[in-house]
Amino acid sequence: MKKKWSFLIIVMVLMFVIKGFSSTTMIENSATWIWNPYLLDSKGEEYIAFMQEQGVKKVFVQVDVEVPNEIYRTFFEKVRAADIAVYALDGGRGWGENRQPAEVFMEWVEQLQQEEPLLAGIHIDVEPYLLEQWTTDRQQVIQNYFDIVSILRQFTTGQNLAFEVDIPFWFDTIPYENAYGKGLVSEWIIDTADVVTLMAYRNQAEGENGIIGLVETELSYAQEKGKKVAVGVETLSSDEGTYISFAGMSKYELKNETDKVTAAYRQNPAFSGIAVHYIDPWMDMK
Repeated sequence: MKKKWSFLIIVMVLMFVIKGFSSTTMIENSATWIWNPYLLDSKGEEYIAFMQEQGVKKVFVQVDVEVPNEIYRTFFEKVRAADIAVYALDGGRGWGENRQPAEVFMEWVEQLQQEEPLLAGIHIDVEPYLLEQWTTDRQQVIQNYFDIVSILRQFTTGQNLAFEVDIPFWFDTIPYENAYGKGLVSEWIIDTADVVTLMAYRNQAEGENGIIGLVETELSYAQEKGKKVAVGVETLSSDEGTYISFAGMSKYELKNETDKVTAAYRQNPAFSGIAVHYIDPWMDMK
């Protein structure tokens, strides 16, 4: 009888240890991006399995009208069945200057939702600071940027969809003064969107140039306004510095650092988790 109990205890301990090891890279309440929809047909199952393994709760999927809608629908249905929310993803640095791409995107979303309401929301990544005019006529660029964000906000409200926006962490240092009033760009975007993802691209949580410090201002403001902010981290190789990306590091190191961010802001109701940019290099990490 003692041998039987000893065997059962050993089995239970082994199961606990195995479970612990299998979940050591899981990032709590995380999100990720899929930028290449042409891979949905061939890698869709692999993507879903990885997201389940890593605890992903949201996925932002790039919209390309050249990809058959049936491929999107099939993938979205499987993602939803895995209890992961799907967001249509798009954006471009010139969206404020040329609204046609945004209009095509909105038409695509509306049509998909009419056929089968599979989306939880839209997620946009517009980078107006990449335009040449950012240095020569910044206030006009910001005005145009706010215009397109406002149009998308109105669209999502009409479609009963969540509206999410990516912004860099340093938008809290960029002032605006235009038809929308006067203030900081980060605050206007947080006020307008349902969730803002801060591109806090650093590979350490703590320290003077760490993630925790970089996102503090936006999270404090979002808490005050009753809004949500997710913290984005990078896994794609970067030539901007060795401190930018988790590329070349392990999934365990990524988890350890993002866990510190989560611990720092867990009690802040504005904190909406970690967003890992993006799925393919994340999957390639050891």
